[in-house]
Amino acid sequence: MSRSKMLAKQVGEHAVASELGRRGVVATTFSGNMPDFDILGIRADNSQIQVQVKATRAPEKSWFCGDSKSFFEIEATDGQERVVSHRAPYPNDFYWVFVQIATERSEDQFFILTDTELVSLSRQIADAWLAGKAGRRLSVNPVVLDTVALAPFRDKWDTIAVPK
Repeated sequence: MSRSKMLAKQVGEHAVASELGRRGVVATTFSGNMPDFDILGIRADNSQIQVQVKATRAPEKSWFCGDSKSFFEIEATDGQERVVSHRAPYPNDFYWVFVQIATERSEDQFFILTDTELVSLSRQIADAWLAGKAGRRLSVNPVVLDTVALAPFRDKWDTIAVPK
């Protein structure tokens, strides 16, 4: 990983931890040392949350989330691939935060989703992409989210900071 990407990841994780702290969540980052999450948090009611952070620097407006087979079960019939189901969601205490790091800290953008919301959004994007692409292989295509697709989730901190 390039130095620039490592710094973006670090800045993103610490920015999210800081925002969680402002909202009463004690949060600690793991700097890539945990395989499935970047931040562990404890809410005011002592419930635990896990957060996966994806960060990019402006003007970049998209995030790579893995390939489609990490989100869906894909079946091939007569040379055509289709999504037959999505993977089971992570536990209810698992969240994704996409951070667009701006030049000025006050202009950073945060998009907060539950894992169920992320899988659903990824499915919508995959279905739209696959429509009209006869013979294309969905299973090897990356899942890339952009600020347009994530717009409904901008600054949805109550999703993550308030106990369910």
